[in-house]
Amino acid sequence: MLDSHSPILLDDQLKSYHDGRRCLYEYDALVAARLHAHQDRIDLLTKSPGVDRSSAQSILVEFSPGMTEFSSHRHFAALAGLCPSNNENSGKRRSGGARRGNATLCAVLVESVQAAARTHTTASSVASRRR
Repeated sequence: MLDSHSPILLDDQLKSYHDGRRCLYEYDALVAARLHAHQDRIDLLTKSPGVDRSSAQSILVEFSPGMTEFSSHRHFAALAGLCPSNNENSGKRRSGGARRGNATLCAVLVESVQAAARTHTTASSVASRRR
């Protein structure tokens, strides 16, 4: 049941929603303008299954576009916080959790892997169906 003040409140909520959407579009345009010079890297990342344009932009924003500080893909994954620690002494293995890495990058990479697992033509989807 709508009271006499309900249309005013609904109009205010609708204005807030549209303002939020406008801000998001402005931020997206700003990110796209700043990453325009790295379009070749974005295109290369989006060829990977599960990585869309926004994921590729997030990966490039979180780490420098050159990524020259990583000697291998393993160092990149370790710094992102995706690799478990190796805690072994005298042949005894102790459980060790993954290190604290870049939380935003970790979330983007995990989401991309889950999206790739939902496709039918990738190796990760085949592996997830075997379980």
